[in-house]
Amino acid sequence: LKSGAGLSAMSSQSAGRPEGSSWPDQRSTQIKRAILNVGTSAEMLEMIEYFLERHQLDCCTAVLALNRLCELGGYDTTDPSMRQLMDSLPQIAMRSDAKLLVETIHQRALGLAGSLVPSSVSVELCSALPEKLREMSPKSLALAIWSITKLEIDSQIPNVFCTLCAAVPERFATLVHKDRAMVLWAITEAEVMVPLDIAQNVCDWAVMSASDFSPQDLPLTIWALARLGMRVSDAALQVLYQAILEKVLCFSPQGITSTAWAGLKLKELGVNIPDRIFRALFAMVIVMAWTEEVFGFKPHDIANTIWSGTKLKELGLQVPDGMFKVLFPEVTKKIDGFGPQEIANTILSGTTLKELGVQVPDGMF
Repeated sequence: LKSGAGLSAMSSQSAGRPEGSSWPDQRSTQIKRAILNVGTSAEMLEMIEYFLERHQLDCCTAVLALNRLCELGGYDTTDPSMRQLMDSLPQIAMRSDAKLLVETIHQRALGLAGSLVPSSVSVELCSALPEKLREMSPKSLALAIWSITKLEIDSQIPNVFCTLCAAVPERFATLVHKDRAMVLWAITEAEVMVPLDIAQNVCDWAVMSASDFSPQDLPLTIWALARLGMRVSDAALQVLYQAILEKVLCFSPQGITSTAWAGLKLKELGVNIPDRIFRALFAMVIVMAWTEEVFGFKPHDIANTIWSGTKLKELGLQVPDGMFKVLFPEVTKKIDGFGPQEIANTILSGTTLKELGVQVPDGMF
């Protein structure tokens, strides 16, 4: 930067390129390297001004430049170059191709890009997504929806979020099972309530394709149904139940807990959940306690599984006492990790189980 050689070299390579065109990976790599090699905020602001004048920043390098500036510190937020970059973000996002724009937003959601950059930058970038919808692949669409929810900015751009979600049903058939689960999670966790018909379509598609889902995605699917309170056809539910029974041996402790919780909630909503689903889940708790060197249930999993088992026992389900017996000692071992709600629920569950004739160690209380 001090000699001007690096910038001049990049400028000569771009001669004859139309303004706003996309650049080869080599060019983007050179810009990234130049940004990362800057040593002071004054130099970074000078470089930002240089690139902005030549329209050479895409969404990825713009975020990188802002993050580098935050790392260096000691800059004036009212500096013209800084203001110009922030004002230019919408145009930079529009100038970037859809894949790069979504990848940048996704990296932001994962905390791998621009972790020091304010959330307003993500809002500006995401606001350009509807204009890129036709260019997006099904996978990019799923990543964009997931990233907006993960960044917790859906309430700031509700129209953007709902527009993207509205495009899901017509592309759902081309989404791989992991991306389907990703969209389902995003719609469930978002603060924005998507239109009911869109949420229903996504749930229907997801449940009908449950046989292709991984042991990680199946608990998410039934959990989303319970959280959203969605009704799906009996035929779709049978597909989901069969997939759970076939893959429950590969469920994680969290997967077992969330599936039991979701099954209970659906049962309370009047959905017919076969008892064999719960028996399989609770049997896996016992198996894990007997076979694993380190019992993998975390405090949250322990409290929720005891609570779900207690509520189901109250509803008349034959919950094995052995499941409670292996969990009660874990409460004592991991009590320091219990939150107030988990402590309250476990005390209430223990009291209820005593009334139902289950032996609950006094030491747990």
